[in-house]
Amino acid sequence: MFVALAGLARQDKSPGCATVGDAQFRVYVNKELKFKSGVMHFGPPILIQIAVQAGNILRLEVDKGEDNYECDHATWADARFEP
Repeated sequence: MFVALAGLARQDKSPGCATVGDAQFRVYVNKELKFKSGVMHFGPPILIQIAVQAGNILRLEVDKGEDNYECDHATWADARFEP
């Protein structure tokens, strides 16, 4: 099982970017899409739990949200594999 918290980090050191980022998170196992977050904005992270036992390739992607990549500080927090 792949487990992570996905979200956008606060950017206090970037003027104008503290809480305005947006992004989309996706997880693929063996090229098959297993998770898609939709557009996320700054706020609480979401818990992702995906079975990967039958897979041998895990790909994590982050894409821009509704605008461009400016201020999008995406984070895969506490990412790990569990039995």
